Amino acid sequence: MIDLSGRQASGAPKWALTGSAEYVHSAGRAEVYLGGDVSYRSDFYAAVNLDPFSRVPGYALVGLHGGVRSADNRWDVSLWVRNLLDKDYYNTRSVSSAYGVVLAALGDPRLFGVTLKGRI
Repeated sequence: MIDLSGRQASGAPKWALTGSAEYVHSAGRAEVYLGGDVSYRSDFYAAVNLDPFSRVPGYALVGLHGGVRSADNRWDVSLWVRNLLDKDYYNTRSVSSAYGVVLAALGDPRLFGVTLKGRI
């Protein structure tokens, strides 16, 4: 038996920070906007027993978005990118005692997209 009293809880990083900002410029009956977001998660252990092989290193992700929308919010067209810097990171890691290997789930690579919104 291992006493984990006073140790960091599994799946819980010591630090998890996020921030976002958006600039909006009015252009008559439309608005042009540009924004970004940053998130940071410090390292943590994914396994309940705090196995060192389940340690997920900390990482930071950056995203950007921009677009045009009507002033009355009836329509919106935007472009966005997530994980702008194409950071390689793990969502989780675990140890398979049956096979003696570390299994990991990778985070999303850089993603680009377009969003179209409208309402009647």
